[in-house]
Amino acid sequence: MKKLYTFISILIISFSCFIYILYKPKDYVVNYKIDNYNVKEIYVKSLEKYKVFINYNDRVYPLIIDSEFKRNRKIINNIDVYENEKDSCLIINLDHYVCYKDNILVDYHLVDKYKTDYNNEVIEEYNLNKIYNLLNKKIFIWNYKGFDYLSENNNKEIEIVTKDEYDNLLTYQDDNYLIIPNYDQEYYFSELYILNKDTLSVSKIYLDYDISYTFSFLGRYKNDIYLVDHKNKIQYKINIDKKKMNISGTESKGAYYYDGSSLVKISMNKLINDNLTFRKNKKFTYKIINNTLYQIIDDYKIYITDGVIDIISTKNDEVYYLKKNILYYYSIKHGEIKMLENYEWNFNYKSKIFIYD
Repeated sequence: MKKLYTFISILIISFSCFIYILYKPKDYVVNYKIDNYNVKEIYVKSLEKYKVFINYNDRVYPLIIDSEFKRNRKIINNIDVYENEKDSCLIINLDHYVCYKDNILVDYHLVDKYKTDYNNEVIEEYNLNKIYNLLNKKIFIWNYKGFDYLSENNNKEIEIVTKDEYDNLLTYQDDNYLIIPNYDQEYYFSELYILNKDTLSVSKIYLDYDISYTFSFLGRYKNDIYLVDHKNKIQYKINIDKKKMNISGTESKGAYYYDGSSLVKISMNKLINDNLTFRKNKKFTYKIINNTLYQIIDDYKIYITDGVIDIISTKNDEVYYLKKNILYYYSIKHGEIKMLENYEWNFNYKSKIFIYD
């Protein structure tokens, strides 16, 4: 009987290991064919995304699919085509579109068949801001002493400091907070203002150290936000919720850097001289080349729009960018949408615009 129990236990453990290995996400590459289409499918475990490249009529149609790992490979099961003299589009799994227009890879919303019209008229003005579409976002715009807050339900001014601060280059956008040094303090600061994106409340953290204005935020790791004082070569970590601050690195002991997978030790000089910030793994990549915005998928560039001077921020497949003094939004699902206009952005826009869902 004891041998039977041992045998059954071994079977259960072996089966559990098999199931774990079977369902465990892993990188892979697989090639297969659907009708007349040759498909190359790549799963990238670290980013939880699929890269798909479909060959059709001597062209490659690239696609990113944001998805958790699926045990069954060959996730593409349906491909349709729309073509005319100028356009050639593949409709993949009924809801993903990849298009060529005049032999150039383009955002599919630029093909007449798939164009969507959005409001291009000013619906409201608040201070210096002309509002076209807010898209249910919460937007904070620096106004030299604080922020203009814009949302679908409420616009208001939020005062932070008493003296005008033109540049505001040192504000850090965390997931739930904007973190601003007390610009009213000269040469060094020992206070941080914390603006809650949901409640709009402003609190203050009193730091245990004086920090020079030649500093930079590095990013968040778990519950701590890291920053480095370039002048004094000291790294700090701050827990916003507990309002605690500790020294995490010095010139003699080195500093910490997040490389996308773990927190590693590097030299303070490398951290400062290379202007490093904590790495963020992004599923979607957008890039400006000669004032043209593209989505980049390996060696392929998908044209989105012209006249772009800078990318303000990205989140998943969403990207916010400026054309002259106008803020635009783009996503793969919705295409390009005009959001806001502000005359001041003709002259200064760096660290002026912060956007939350």
